[in-house]
Amino acid sequence: MVMGVIEPIQKMLDEFVQRGMATTVIAATRDGLLIASSPYKGFKEEVFAAMCATLLASAETSMSELANEEPQTIFAKGENFILVVRGAGENMIIGGLVSSESEICEVEKLAHDIEDIIKQKS
Repeated sequence: MVMGVIEPIQKMLDEFVQRGMATTVIAATRDGLLIASSPYKGFKEEVFAAMCATLLASAETSMSELANEEPQTIFAKGENFILVVRGAGENMIIGGLVSSESEICEVEKLAHDIEDIIKQKS
């Protein structure tokens, strides 16, 4: 992990949740190791990070086998929330719970912003 990226990423995640864009959001390695999070009370962010990484890896394997391409964003829609998982650069992912489809675009923008921070610091 590039030195000096955790604090800015943590700040971005906190602001994202404070603006009401997500109930919770995490940044993790593609292996599922938690880097930063802005969870709600009682949330097990380490477990969520690992599950998000597993979802993305499974989707990558499936799509590469079936369509010869990689997924950009994974969605799982429930009754009240949408789980969104997306790569944020070569080595990171973000995962979040949003309450509307319009917030999915905000998660995608957040992923790009995190990727930009990593590029600036490397």
